[in-house]
Amino acid sequence: MLAQFLTITLINTFTWFGGQGYCAYDFAALESGEELTDISLTLRPKFDPANTATGNTELPDETITFNRLGGSADSAGNTAKIETDCNVEGFDIVAATGTADGDAVDLIAAGRVEIDTYKPITLKIGE
Repeated sequence: MLAQFLTITLINTFTWFGGQGYCAYDFAALESGEELTDISLTLRPKFDPANTATGNTELPDETITFNRLGGSADSAGNTAKIETDCNVEGFDIVAATGTADGDAVDLIAAGRVEIDTYKPITLKIGE
């Protein structure tokens, strides 16, 4: 049975320039409760078609997958990366599925997906 207070938290942790207008976006996914397997999250890039770094006016949805999250401390988190246009302004999660206790679960309908925005702290040398 799905516990209502346990969710997958998806965080964009870093963005890397890949060249020719493409960037790699790193994500961390965390699940501190029950084990979920065969997780698939489909992200739709938010962008201005008239202002892309690649010159493409259409960008495809990107899918990140995880074999397992949660259930124990060693599988509570995982990372994934996608590559798309550098001028992406964010992502919408348009589909999210997984398996819990052998049953397929629509993670969005179950309220099991959260997005968090990573904000790094300021570091200084000296002083």
